[in-house]
Amino acid sequence: MGAKKKVAELGIEELTRPYDTLPGDCGDITRVLHMVLVGAGVKHRVMLGYLLDQRSGEQYAPHLWVELADGRVVDYRARVWLGNKEYVPHGVFRPALYPGVEHHGREVKISTHEPQKLRVCIQMWASEKSAQGEGVVQARSEGHS
Repeated sequence: MGAKKKVAELGIEELTRPYDTLPGDCGDITRVLHMVLVGAGVKHRVMLGYLLDQRSGEQYAPHLWVELADGRVVDYRARVWLGNKEYVPHGVFRPALYPGVEHHGREVKISTHEPQKLRVCIQMWASEKSAQGEGVVQARSEGHS
């Protein structure tokens, strides 16, 4: 089965959710999600900027996340920085549904040609997940930038 068919069957949430528990910060997970989405043929932009918690006035910068072509955001680290509050988004979401938190930034280009250390870390983590019976869609990184 091709990657695009898998995305159509799984959906973006199911494609990206397994990587929520990947160790690392927003930069690490955004790079991995970028590789997964490129490999699956999903149009997106990698964004660099900051998070603003409208209720507390807290800001977190720098922050990286993914914006999908349909306007949704993929961010599995906002709650790490702003707290595990109900109004702080997590995962794949529409920003309008979370007016208490704003993502401000600009598109950045990152390569999917990862250092060997990151590839090994992802493979080890994916193997652990597989051994636990949790499916992980592997990203391919060759030939993409």
